[in-house]
Amino acid sequence: MESGHCKDARETPFQTMPLDRLFLSLCHKANPNVLIIPTAMEEFECHADCEKGIVTHYSKWLQCPVKVLYMAAHYEPKETEKMLLWADCIYISGGNPEFLLKIWKENGFDNLILNYINQDKPVMGISAGAMIFFDEVFCEVAGETELAPIGLGIIEGACFPHFNREKNKKLKDKFATPSNNTPLLALDDGVCVAFSNRQTKVYSLSETYNAYKIIKGNLKVLNKTVVIQTHL
Repeated sequence: MESGHCKDARETPFQTMPLDRLFLSLCHKANPNVLIIPTAMEEFECHADCEKGIVTHYSKWLQCPVKVLYMAAHYEPKETEKMLLWADCIYISGGNPEFLLKIWKENGFDNLILNYINQDKPVMGISAGAMIFFDEVFCEVAGETELAPIGLGIIEGACFPHFNREKNKKLKDKFATPSNNTPLLALDDGVCVAFSNRQTKVYSLSETYNAYKIIKGNLKVLNKTVVIQTHL
């Protein structure tokens, strides 16, 4: 899972290039097949942004075969199964986690992605695409942000992406406190946390970007490996 990247990769790759290369290395093959799932972008008008951004990043800059699974407007179970068989890894975009989970659960795709993960195939989520794998997810309830137990339940607690953004200060004041009983994995932008073989590893693009475990207001900075940007 990662937190934060740029939107348009036509001229330059995402700033997360070193983390994306780490993700692809989990496939143990050159130029693996990447299946992009942009459900959280709400899909209806995201096709152009997805094509010029995520698709271009993985196809042009990382030179991988890429397919995109759109499922909000029209879901084809057989075509979806073919794409999952084709994919060596899956990339889940950021956006609206509530919308994503609603669409997935309506179509039974939540069970398919869990089965895919159980085959030890790599899956990476960005922002909302990372939040969904936890027990609880940040949702809007009557105009307020709350934690709701609607996630896929693979990882305990909840994920708090973009932790270092100033606009999230109110959320920090509300949830990174002793009154919150839900364990939080908080991620600054530019940080990736990998869950593999019952191990958790943290990778960062800078010494200043961190991942944190927050339990009842107690904040612990997790050990990390700083990944240096390499030339294309």
